[in-house]
Amino acid sequence: MSHQPGNLPDVPELSVLLADPRTQEPLQWRGDGVYDRSGRRRAPIADGVAEFVSDPTQDHFGLQWNRFARTQFDSHTGTTVSRDRLTHQSGLRLADFAGRTVLEVGCGAGRFTEVLLGAGASVVSLDFSSAVHANRSAHALAEREGRALFARADVFELPVRRRAFDIVLCYGVLQHTGAPRRALRCLWEAVAPGGLLLVDRYRIGLRNTVPAKYALRPLTRRLGSERLLTAVRASVDTLLPHELSLLGHLQGGGVRGLARLAVNRAAPNSVYPVNLHLAGRLDYETARIWSTLDTFDMYGPRYDSPQRFRSFRRDLHALEDGDVVRCIICGQGNAGAVRRAHR
Repeated sequence: MSHQPGNLPDVPELSVLLADPRTQEPLQWRGDGVYDRSGRRRAPIADGVAEFVSDPTQDHFGLQWNRFARTQFDSHTGTTVSRDRLTHQSGLRLADFAGRTVLEVGCGAGRFTEVLLGAGASVVSLDFSSAVHANRSAHALAEREGRALFARADVFELPVRRRAFDIVLCYGVLQHTGAPRRALRCLWEAVAPGGLLLVDRYRIGLRNTVPAKYALRPLTRRLGSERLLTAVRASVDTLLPHELSLLGHLQGGGVRGLARLAVNRAAPNSVYPVNLHLAGRLDYETARIWSTLDTFDMYGPRYDSPQRFRSFRRDLHALEDGDVVRCIICGQGNAGAVRRAHR
């Protein structure tokens, strides 16, 4: 299936933000690629996406986000789950994104891209995997309007101008990079004076660690993506009815609340969508598909490096000229916001 929405400007407005990651020389967007001033093509353009990398190492993510492209979109689920996560973790209102230029790194299929664009931001969305194609396909209108640009790129070699973005957003990514602290510093380089870096990272803790995930990952990482997805689907379809029944009986506080927490941690698949269904926020079929997606996401990544909250906070405070304005423990783990000094 083609991702090309058509009727695009020859040179996207946001392409002025592209630059050589090492020399900071401006890069030029042309019909068939992105070029430097010497005329050397630095990235081909495939279906409207500038592909600075084509490494299949992390294409587990490409498979999952192209296969489950709209599963987590608020517009698809009829919820505000993605919007709520963005505003809670960032500490910002939707109105705070209006008119801002945002660099989104690790965009996946675009669940946060949808919220950002809906809030009135202009967004440069990057992903290391082919997932970025699913994102572009979902946001063709914003691209035509000049408010979105999509590229496949490496967090360690961001092809953008330094200190050029009002907001740099990176959710659900750092733990999967193989070098999270280095990735954090690379993200920080893109934040403009007075701008914000919004990041999160999985947390080590009793409420966040899923023992089955780390027990099984040495085995599941050896499976190809398609085989793993087949196994995950079978597991979720088998377990979900029993989890719904058990968790349904454990609603409430006290001992039931503690037992529910234990079930959430012990389950070998993602029960977060199950709890959303029990709360009346997702229908059964959407919960089943979402659980399949999240469970596949648990077992497939090459890297998975959670972090203690104290260490996460220390890493944020170590960013030069940064003021940590928010650092919290949340459902995703650790989340923070750092503002660059106005100089």
